[in-house]
Amino acid sequence: MSKICLYGIDFSYKEVPHMAEAGRACTEFWLAIASTKGIKIEIAHNSTLLDTNVPDEEKLYGYHRLEDPIVSTVHEGSMLITRKSKLEPPEPLDAIPRIYGREEDVR
Repeated sequence: MSKICLYGIDFSYKEVPHMAEAGRACTEFWLAIASTKGIKIEIAHNSTLLDTNVPDEEKLYGYHRLEDPIVSTVHEGSMLITRKSKLEPPEPLDAIPRIYGREEDVR
């Protein structure tokens, strides 16, 4: 399986909303083409590329105004489009918090 990992190529910046670099649309176009060819795309969770940093209920343009918006999210590695009310809360990444230094034997 092929995979493309992209980090640090945001093209637009939340801190400076009036500034954007050229090339975002072209990059997103080619990522869509790669996706149709079965290539997995990995982007940093806080990247503006492909609106990865946008909350699920705001990703689909225009639907965020509905009482029960249609949302786009990733479920088991695939894109899922459903109503917000039908989404289950995500499982915690680490159910047991790790507090370093407390699990050691201190005899």
